[in-house]
Amino acid sequence: MKSVYRALKPITEADKPLLMLAELQGVDITPLAGADRVLGWAETKNGYMPIAVIDLVQTPYVVEPHVSWLPWASPRDKYEGFIWFIRQFDKTVFITVLKKYNDFHEMLVKRKILRKIGVLEVKQASEQIHFYQRIDNE
Repeated sequence: MKSVYRALKPITEADKPLLMLAELQGVDITPLAGADRVLGWAETKNGYMPIAVIDLVQTPYVVEPHVSWLPWASPRDKYEGFIWFIRQFDKTVFITVLKKYNDFHEMLVKRKILRKIGVLEVKQASEQIHFYQRIDNE
């Protein structure tokens, strides 16, 4: 069986054309203010390549990832990559998601990888924000 290799790597100058290509394909790659930015790399059916741009907001105890999937990431790349990614931290992993993007996270709740911890109604924006936390299986 082929082993799957994954990594989080800082973005370098060499990655800028890749980010521009993703932006041309509709991915919002605007950096999150105050966050550390990395690329999520994985072995995919097309070889070893970046599959996500990740902005990390961290405190000593909590990490909040903001993930933008690159257009060539398959559903399996996203699922396996996300699970691998959230298990890399010895901190509480806290995730906020707009309602229109929460189907993926609800599937992870059903599979007991995440726990839903709340919903915030933002009336001014007519939007819901859903909150999730990683379930620690120690």
